[in-house]
Amino acid sequence: MYWQLKHSALSASASLPSYFFRLFNAFKASNLVLFGGVALGFVVQILDVGWSAQLAWPLGIFLFAVLEHINYYHYQLMYDTSASVRYVLRNRRLRKGALGVDLNRRAGRAAVC
Repeated sequence: MYWQLKHSALSASASLPSYFFRLFNAFKASNLVLFGGVALGFVVQILDVGWSAQLAWPLGIFLFAVLEHINYYHYQLMYDTSASVRYVLRNRRLRKGALGVDLNRRAGRAAVC
């Protein structure tokens, strides 16, 4: 959804829709609430029953979801072009996530790319 809106805005040389920032800030907040609930569920399960190999896949999926949240809202974690890799090597830091940059600009905070 984000990339579709971003493409439409760039194609039409327009800004993102007015609802965009409220919607994606709400997604960001709801992600954190859900992550907390799921993490608590894992802790309760492990303390109650102990570690089970059956928890490996759900825990892996949960960790992937956390990484995706970081990728979108905080730091870009995937570098699939040689230019992207050169950027990381040259600057010795990860790029800011595109969605996080858009949200920070809207909030009036300086966002370093």
